[in-house]
Amino acid sequence: MFSFPAFFLLLALLLPFQTPRDSIRIHYERAEASRGRGDLGRAEAEYKAILGEAYNKLGKVSAALPDYPGSVSAFEAGSAYQPESNEALIDLAIAYFHVQKFDNALEPLNRAVSLYPNSAGAHHMLGKTYSCWESLIRPWTSFKQL
Repeated sequence: MFSFPAFFLLLALLLPFQTPRDSIRIHYERAEASRGRGDLGRAEAEYKAILGEAYNKLGKVSAALPDYPGSVSAFEAGSAYQPESNEALIDLAIAYFHVQKFDNALEPLNRAVSLYPNSAGAHHMLGKTYSCWESLIRPWTSFKQL
């Protein structure tokens, strides 16, 4: 008697927790549909989006291990396929930051700030990188003057 309404109540409570479709799968389906229509340019763009997302996910996994040199390689490849992705540029800069290549981190951060001037994450990492870079450069230049 109570099982039927309880089942629907449970189903209604679990509905918001359904996972969204994976973006890589969505890009793959779009690529295959474009290829089937003969729109090879659009299919290639979708495949590049898949590669960019996959490399960025690999970079996040490598950073979590922590294999920072591996994450730098993965994020570099990911940003090559997604050169205008704010998240990819910031993740690449963070990976450079972890391997203490602060001068390399400046290029993707400057690009992110120019593309997304309201990006708090890009501005935050840019300030943090300049701060760490100055703390390493200033002692070296004062040492060279002696």
